[in-house]
Amino acid sequence: MEALEDSEVLQISRKGWDTILAEVPVFMRYQLLIMENNLVSTQNRFIESISTDARAKYENLLASFPDIFQRVPQYMIASYLGMSRETLSRVRRHLGEDR
Repeated sequence: MEALEDSEVLQISRKGWDTILAEVPVFMRYQLLIMENNLVSTQNRFIESISTDARAKYENLLASFPDIFQRVPQYMIASYLGMSRETLSRVRRHLGEDR
């Protein structure tokens, strides 16, 4: 794991988390919502990776995270999108020409 920006990381033991879930039931619901959202996001990302071309992947990423290129290095973005840095550069160049 690598932080790209200043971050504060909190850690709780498994026993501590189990205690919170037992004593504060609303946290159990919160945990389930997080797990459901994570599952849906993972499934959507997988479907996109096998059914979408490089240009659409790039456009979807920009729609979701407009300032991503100011915050994350291009090689990481390319890796996240499942393409080479060269492909990402080519897609960005072609979109620049289209607009």
